[in-house]
Amino acid sequence: MEFHKPKPFHSWREFLKEVGIIFLGVCIALTAEQVVQRLHDAKLAREAGKMARSELRSNLQNFVRRRATQACIDRRLDEVAGLIAASDQPGYAPPSWIGRPMAEILNTAGWDAASQSGRAALLREKDQTDFGHLYGQLRELSQLQRDEQKAWAEIRQLENQPRVDLQLRASVRSALQQARLLNWNIMVDLEQSEAAAEKLGIVDKNSRPKGSPVMCLPTDTRRDDAIAQSNEFFGDRLGEP
Repeated sequence: MEFHKPKPFHSWREFLKEVGIIFLGVCIALTAEQVVQRLHDAKLAREAGKMARSELRSNLQNFVRRRATQACIDRRLDEVAGLIAASDQPGYAPPSWIGRPMAEILNTAGWDAASQSGRAALLREKDQTDFGHLYGQLRELSQLQRDEQKAWAEIRQLENQPRVDLQLRASVRSALQQARLLNWNIMVDLEQSEAAAEKLGIVDKNSRPKGSPVMCLPTDTRRDDAIAQSNEFFGDRLGEP
């Protein structure tokens, strides 16, 4: 094998020229690598933004379904107040059905995965703030609905209960006040969430969501009939608590 000795530099000019060529080549390579990385990061950011918009839109559409039965919720709260007032009167007839508002499950799997993988950090600062704010509002809304379910579980003690003693009356009255407050908070949070979503351009104004009919059924509806309608709406046989 024949080895070739490197050619000696005859002047500083030749040396600096050679170094300059090497330096320029390294700079070009690094710049190209940065360009490729930036293009890759931009692609990931677009995908994360698209995912967040889709997930938020789907979540909001579910929560907005409440509005389809909001009038029934308000009416039922007043009906429960009337039942409490009449529960110590002769001839009191207990309700066989009270029902409960719908409770939605918040899906944040996509956003959580994007945050954990670092893809969410590639979004513009404003987008990170806007998406994070709306997810936070929906989390609060979801928690309010879970608390609301507990209040309505207390209220439903009146179902098929012909005798309402002082302790039960006090328990239901307290739950009713809690349900009224939660109902108001949920309406406010829903309005705020929808306003935030509208700024992001992810509100489907043509959507006409339907709500579960069980909140709108008369209080003398047989429980079996009410559950059958609930199962039909949700497409399962889970019934009602």
